[in-house]
This record gives sequence, structure tokens and C-alpha cells, in this order.
Amino acid sequence: MRRERQPERSPDDCGEIRSPKTLDFSGYLARKRIPNLDGLRGLAILLVLAHHIPTAATGWVAHFQHNGRYGVSLFFVISGYIVMTLMLREARRSSTIDVRRFLWRRVLRLWPLYYLILLAESVLVFVAQAYSPDNQALFADKLVCYALYCSNWLETSGEGPFFVAWSLAVEEQFYVLLSLLLLVLRPAQLMAVFGAMLAIKIVLIHGRPEADFAALPWRIFLSYSEAILLGVLMAYFLDERRRFRWFVRLAASRSALTFLVATFSAFLLFGQLENTSGASALTFYLVCTLLVGACAVNARLPLIGGRILSWMGLLSYGVYLMHMPVLSAAKRISTDPTMVMAITIAVVLPLAWLSFTFFEEPIRRLGRGQALLRSRRSDRPDIRNSASNPVLRQSPSARS
Repeated sequence: MRRERQPERSPDDCGEIRSPKTLDFSGYLARKRIPNLDGLRGLAILLVLAHHIPTAATGWVAHFQHNGRYGVSLFFVISGYIVMTLMLREARRSSTIDVRRFLWRRVLRLWPLYYLILLAESVLVFVAQAYSPDNQALFADKLVCYALYCSNWLETSGEGPFFVAWSLAVEEQFYVLLSLLLLVLRPAQLMAVFGAMLAIKIVLIHGRPEADFAALPWRIFLSYSEAILLGVLMAYFLDERRRFRWFVRLAASRSALTFLVATFSAFLLFGQLENTSGASALTFYLVCTLLVGACAVNARLPLIGGRILSWMGLLSYGVYLMHMPVLSAAKRISTDPTMVMAITIAVVLPLAWLSFTFFEEPIRRLGRGQALLRSRRSDRPDIRNSASNPVLRQSPSARS
């Protein structure tokens, strides 16, 4: 097995005690690709697929399939961690955070395939009439919310065609909120805000059982995900040398890693994860967060960082968007859960690869090239934003 090449250690890392399988702080900051996190994404999408196929049996297997919906929460933790890590590293490198560039990169990554699949679902609903009349009416009622990334605010967010859009709406709203906060806050202040948001949601939901949180104002106000916020806080925790060293001592322990994986598995197999903001779910999110942190500071881990799961993780966005129509078609071929799962994976993985290779990546490269060209044409700094906040810069031209 080819070993991951470690960057040279900086003088500040001299004397740092670490396992050969973990990174020092400078190596962590220099690391651009984390196969372990791609592997966790691959695991998360497998959990989602297991949840959506017909229930295989009773007992722990059915329990596992039911809890597979929390694969989305694992996605949330990873997303919060990665986005905030990129932000903190940009601020460390240049003392600025280009908000416009951040939003443009998110648009290039998420919007093209999202709206393409939404268009395809519209054709299936309105032209092919591939769904029941009730589902067609539900899709028509929610179409505007799908287009505006706010379907998670609806009581029917988890119902009907293209219901997977609810989780993507949660992430998109987080990116917008993060961008707005970055215009006025420094990273440390930002962490205080996110920590307060996490505490407020926990206190409200657990301290006010009489409140009608199903009402629309509450659904909007509390629509952010605790899992995303925990991922953000983990990124901030690991961005400081002393905290990083402390966490590495924990993450380098084989017993600690074994305990994390065993606890994660036990939650999925036996946990009562009914309420997404309940105590057991919050504990599971915390376990996911510690697991994400351990994957981030370790070199390639067995299985999780292996090529198969990492490859699936790389394609997970396309798999997530496309798997439900494929799975629905597979159910018409067979009612056996194993066969449905096999057919879905056999069809959706090649589709996701084709999308990633010939649609998503070319659009991202084109967008980055255009942004780079614009940045070279303009050499005038935007002193208005930098003067109002020395940590932030929002230039008219977003550099790639």
C-alpha cells in the first residue's frame, strides 16, 4: 500500500510527539485532500441507501435501516467541518476571507446538478406522469420551494418526489448564513455565534416542551442543523496548535478509535434515534464529530480511507441526488431488499461517475478559469471592505 507523503515539519513542530499514522500541525494545515473524509461520505451514502430500500427484516437489521437516515447527519458534520476548515486556513494564509469567491465555489459545486435533477424530476412528474396523482400534486405545490432551496421549512419536507432536497436546503442556508456573518465577524467571533446557536436550539427544544415547534416561524428559526454546527466547532478546535496536539494524542490511540467506531456502530444498530434534536441524536452527532476529527488528523485509515469508500464518497453528491428515481425503478423489478440495493448501486454509481466526470467537474473548471481571468484583469483592491473589517475581503473579482 502506498503511504501518504507527509509535508516537511516546520520548526514550530520540533519536539511534537505523534504517531507515524497521524499528522503534525503543519502537515494538517498543508493537507488538501483527506481520503478518510471521502470514505466517511461513502459510508454516509450507503447508510442513506440502506434506509430507503424496503425493510429487509425485523430486529437489528430493520433497526439499522431505520437509523440509516442519520447518514445525512454524518454528511452535515463533514460539510460543516470542511467548509469552516477552508475558511480558517484562508484567513490564516492571507488574513482575509473572500466571501464572494466562497459563494461562487458553492454555486459551481452544487447548483448545476441540483437544478438538472430538479428539471428531470419535473419531466417525470408533469410529462411522463411517473408518480401517483397525490405525489404529482405534492411536487407541484413544493416546486417553488425546491427552486429556492427552502423545502426544509415545509411540514411535507420529507415527502413526495425530490424530497431529498430538504437536506440540501439546510446546507445551502448554512452557506448563506455563514457568508453574511463573515462580512461582519472575525472567525473567533463566528465560533461564539455558532456555539450560541447550538445552545439556543438545545435549550428551546428541551426546555420548552409546550411550544409548538411545528409552526412555520419556529420551523424557519430552528431549521439549522446541530450536526453542521458541531462540524464547524470541530474545525475551529483543530485550528489551534495546542488543541490539535491534545486531540492527536486521543486520535492516535487505537483503543480510542476502536471505541469511536464501536459507539458509532452501536448507535446505528441499537440506538433509539427517533427525534433529530433529541438527547440520543445529539449524542450521536457528537460521536460523528469526534469520528470526523479523528479521520482528519490521521493518515489513511483502513477501510474508511480505502479506495472503494473514498471513490463512493467522491461521487456521493450525485448518488444522493439521483438515487431515489433509480431506487423507485428498481422496486418495480424486484421486491427483495438485497436485489433492490444491488440494482440501485449498480445503476446509480455509473450515473454519478458520468455526471461527476463530464458535467460537474467541467463546469467547476470553467468557472474557476473565468474567475482567475477576471482576477488577473483587475489589480485594484477593494479597500472599502478591508477597511471596515481587516480580516475580511470581498473583492469584485473572485480569485480561484
